[in-house]
Amino acid sequence: MRKYLHCLAIIGIMAACGYSDDAISDSASTASKNVMKTLEHIMAKAGISFDGEFRSQYEDALIGGSAVNPHRSNDEDVEYTSVDFDIKARPNTITQGHLIFRMEQDWRNFYSDISNPIFTRWISIDGSLKGMFSYDVGDFRQKYTPLTLYTPDIDILYEPEIFSKQREVAQQEVFLDDNQKLLQGVNMNFAAELYPVFNSLKVNLMGARLRSVQTNIQNGSKVSAAIDTSLMEKFMIGSNLDMTFLKGLSLGGNFINIFDNKGSYYNAQLTKGGDSTADTMAQNTKIADVRGGVDVGSLVSAKNWKLNVTAEMAMSYDDSSFFDAQKVLTAKTINGNALRAGVDAGYSLEDMFDVSLDAKFINNASNFRNELAQSPDFVGRRIMDLENDSVNTTFNVTSPLYSTFDAMYQQVFKFAPSEASGQVTNWWFKEPFSKNSYTNMVFTQAELSKMKYAYLSSKYLDPSLQLVMPFGPATPNRTGISGALNLGFLHDRVQAKVVFASLKEIDTTAIPATATSAAITLPRTSYSQAGGGIKISLDGFIGWKYPINLSSSVVSSKASNVGAAADTNYPAASVTSNYYCENLYFKFWKRAAFLAGMELINNQFTATHNNTENQLLTAIGLEYKVTDGSYIIGTLGQIDVTHTSDDPAKIGPSDPSLGDFNQKIVSLFLRVMF
Repeated sequence: MRKYLHCLAIIGIMAACGYSDDAISDSASTASKNVMKTLEHIMAKAGISFDGEFRSQYEDALIGGSAVNPHRSNDEDVEYTSVDFDIKARPNTITQGHLIFRMEQDWRNFYSDISNPIFTRWISIDGSLKGMFSYDVGDFRQKYTPLTLYTPDIDILYEPEIFSKQREVAQQEVFLDDNQKLLQGVNMNFAAELYPVFNSLKVNLMGARLRSVQTNIQNGSKVSAAIDTSLMEKFMIGSNLDMTFLKGLSLGGNFINIFDNKGSYYNAQLTKGGDSTADTMAQNTKIADVRGGVDVGSLVSAKNWKLNVTAEMAMSYDDSSFFDAQKVLTAKTINGNALRAGVDAGYSLEDMFDVSLDAKFINNASNFRNELAQSPDFVGRRIMDLENDSVNTTFNVTSPLYSTFDAMYQQVFKFAPSEASGQVTNWWFKEPFSKNSYTNMVFTQAELSKMKYAYLSSKYLDPSLQLVMPFGPATPNRTGISGALNLGFLHDRVQAKVVFASLKEIDTTAIPATATSAAITLPRTSYSQAGGGIKISLDGFIGWKYPINLSSSVVSSKASNVGAAADTNYPAASVTSNYYCENLYFKFWKRAAFLAGMELINNQFTATHNNTENQLLTAIGLEYKVTDGSYIIGTLGQIDVTHTSDDPAKIGPSDPSLGDFNQKIVSLFLRVMF
């Protein structure tokens, strides 16, 4: 402030003395320009704001059981303190700079990690004009509809609070929120109320780069997992229009183009005479979407009930070029479409009772292609005790030491493997990387095709979470219904929810001929899901002044195929996954609460033989809130994974190939927001 007043005084003196351009000498002119430059900097800093959060965590995971390799480390700990700075420089509403960067000190590498870098997590220039126009240059998040631009998320019915807090932290590491897609480029929006024609009018235009060859991460230079690799630069442009009028009618549509830059193509394997048949060449995919809806409740000014009917149709046109089996560059156009229609109805009675039904009918062709809506945000990976795995570089759902709970709730920002691990896994020695099953990546078509279920199995997708609709509402080759029924009683002190789905593949699956099997066509696979849960706010019934929440749920998902009767390699097969949750949150003091949770997964794989997998997660913890934005949570938990099989080739649950193990986890997490 003193510097600011001093500058104003100088300017005032110059004006009072009657300085003119002719009278000012060169040195005086330079001094005047410096004064004005300093003043501009001061005025710009008037709009700077700081916030962010400190984190500190100690976590120890001790693994044991028949699947554990006794010659490798069976204990991994996480010890760090970090701070995220969220800086916004906003001299006016038209322009704002937004930066989030992290500084972290890993206790395990305190003396050796001298060149600990500052990690930039977010950087953008944003702004708005007259409350109608807004723009983003750099990092931004955006979503259109579930069939066009959308991040499909996993959903746990009445997830225990002791675990949901951990999952929230892991997802925030990659900025996952409200199914938005994290992009980098230019994003422009217009939103206004234009009465009497439109209740609202929203327009969006954007362009972003999705993948890059220039930034492929090499050994020794990465902080995060090396998954951003590509043969070509991939871009997208998109536009979206939403209109609402007559207080109940809505129309919308969008257009998206995903394309590769052919000039950026480079494949080291091809230059060395490698095989080109597996390399997908330049992609050019166009997605067009139209949608509409009628909010009957708003049209008639309904008081206690609602009825909203919507429909959306998306079309994809893909003319990707690729090498065929004879290594000939071939162009092929593949067209597909997806339909999503639904009804959202409900009734409430003076906050004493409310019921709502959200039901959808989907019909997605097998050729519908849109990576911007089909890229999952969860790809299950081994997180804790990674170095004990006896299978080199296999840290996905096929790992003997993989568990859904470890993949879903644990994350490590910076992990430095031992030299022994580097030798075993062919990594560069001491190469640090992040461990997280959540990702904001836009996967390529080739990567998504690897994730698709090949006869009810995949090494990338977790059947406990992604069995029915692994790629979200835009999952190709699905037709049927899905939905949820919600009930609330006594000001929502008692809540209940029922989920359901009945789906089937539209097209059959063609299996090409192999050396041991002739070409066959499998029947269509059926998918179903059914479950329910209840949540009770007990404090409202007993008069306790702090929250006491109890909840319980179970959801059963199933995929089945009758198989090929003439081929013993493809018998009738099914996968059934039952997911149970139990939760207790008891706040016994104004700043302290007791938490307890249990989750149980029972997976049954049936084909020639019956195989069963049980995963059990139990935990208790204490939460202490220093302030509304600062808290500390201590937890004690254990994961138990067991397998049984009637396959005579298996010797029982003690067989290491079946992956029986337990994992004891102790965690102390401190979070201070500012």
